[in-house]
Amino acid sequence: MANNFSQYVQLIGRGKTAGKFLTQQQAYDAMSMVLDNQATPEQLGAFLMLLRMREESAEELAGFLLACRQYTIIKGQLNCSIDLDIGCYAGKRRHLPWSLLAVKVLAQNGYKILLHGHVEDNSSRLYMQQVWEHFGWRHANDTNDIDRELTSRGFAYAPLSAINPKLHYLINLRKLFGLRSCANTLARMLNPMSAKYSLHGIYHKAFEDKHIKVAELLQENVICIRGDAGEAEPNPERDVAVHQLDDGLYVEKILPMQLENWQMKPKALDPDIVKQVWEGDMQDVYGEAATIATLALFLIQVQGLDVKCAISKARRLWADRNKVWI
Repeated sequence: MANNFSQYVQLIGRGKTAGKFLTQQQAYDAMSMVLDNQATPEQLGAFLMLLRMREESAEELAGFLLACRQYTIIKGQLNCSIDLDIGCYAGKRRHLPWSLLAVKVLAQNGYKILLHGHVEDNSSRLYMQQVWEHFGWRHANDTNDIDRELTSRGFAYAPLSAINPKLHYLINLRKLFGLRSCANTLARMLNPMSAKYSLHGIYHKAFEDKHIKVAELLQENVICIRGDAGEAEPNPERDVAVHQLDDGLYVEKILPMQLENWQMKPKALDPDIVKQVWEGDMQDVYGEAATIATLALFLIQVQGLDVKCAISKARRLWADRNKVWI
């Protein structure tokens, strides 16, 4: 006899004409059953892949996201309020994660930033979590860890496996399916500690619209860009469309390219180069331009600056940074 979850598979799986989109409430109920282990493995696989084939609506993503947030296990009152939330789920494949330096500059100027992400097995990409481990920085595995890291350095990184093991399990199903699912989108949107602002990096065209519509439905402040490799880092070699929802007002801005000529990508992604650029021991034209573009993006969001002012201030803050690597 079919269990209750079969109704959701039936709703979305009846074909191009008879298949339906779930309401936000239905999506919430369905994902709650998934996360509560009330769907069989077969039902879960069918559900996620049917969604993958036709793509999720904003209402479905909003419902799924609310359900996922119910299963966030890092909870509690922080001593430090978080200004900016950044999901780091794509990994870098051509360039180093220069957004880390923008995070450090922003933290030096009094802001608190929470990063979260995961590492895909057998991937050739460089993930933020691996950079954290390379420098010997501690992961934030609970609320006390987040408070300690925010107090000591102004930013913290929390693995998805510690924040939300259920969502982490769904992301890891890619190894079984050979395809990503909506779990990757939901992780970017998660904002597990309810920061005032959330920054989303995506790779595929047209997904910006869904991120903004979900933010509208949930009344959240979000910026979404098509970032380098899908991370929340502008590519300084091209104009970047900035999709911003702030207090219910949607604005699209253009962050102009910072480099007129394309730069050679590095032969290897060595995180030590990021450290050397920060300390001023090495110059990297692409890296510094990417850092300034990312920092400008942060300032557009957390300070409400226009693009020109944000770029100007980002350059000044970068020049004035404390070059000691903590």
